[in-house]
Amino acid sequence: MRVLIVDDDLDTVESIASLLIAQGHEVITALNGVEAIALANTFEPNLVLLDIGMPEVDGYAVARELRRTEGTRIEGTNQSVIVAVTGHVNAMDRFRCADAGFDLHLAKPLDPSMVEQLTWFVNEPYELHQELPEMSAVETVAFAKIVGLAIDMARALLDLAGAAPSAEARQQYLARTLRTHGSVLKLVQSRIPNRAELISALARLKQRCDAMTHT
Repeated sequence: MRVLIVDDDLDTVESIASLLIAQGHEVITALNGVEAIALANTFEPNLVLLDIGMPEVDGYAVARELRRTEGTRIEGTNQSVIVAVTGHVNAMDRFRCADAGFDLHLAKPLDPSMVEQLTWFVNEPYELHQELPEMSAVETVAFAKIVGLAIDMARALLDLAGAAPSAEARQQYLARTLRTHGSVLKLVQSRIPNRAELISALARLKQRCDAMTHT
């Protein structure tokens, strides 16, 4: 898997890069937003770990630009999974991340066990296995937390859809919600903590999305 790590703190970049390289992934790094955009255009990462609070070009601007350039690729090219890595984790920050095109919103400092489980959110061309491998107790808890965070992001997308200024924007938010729902639904088939609760949350999310689609 190709991973782009973006943070203006060199120690953070190096520690996360070392972990992912040890897992066998291809990793490149950037210390600012301008460099990240340039690298992403040629590297086309499957996963982007993106700091929000960078000078000049912040993470929100980088995410928007990455989503814009993805839209210019040939049809069928897969989107990156873009993960916000930030010290700001309140509801408004989550809304801003959802609006900018992020898939997940993680708090600093990153838990190494959660970084390891992030790779399961990258679908094609690395399709999910029919069954996830055996995980340790720490790994399963981290995995369940990530699933929960993905559902939180989908809820934020639905709130944005409800307040969208146009029908086109509304449909874009709803389409992203359904994409997240489909990816997470595959992941909760595994044995993880609070599986029944997560499946129930996904069902409510889908009902709400369907209701908004037909109004």
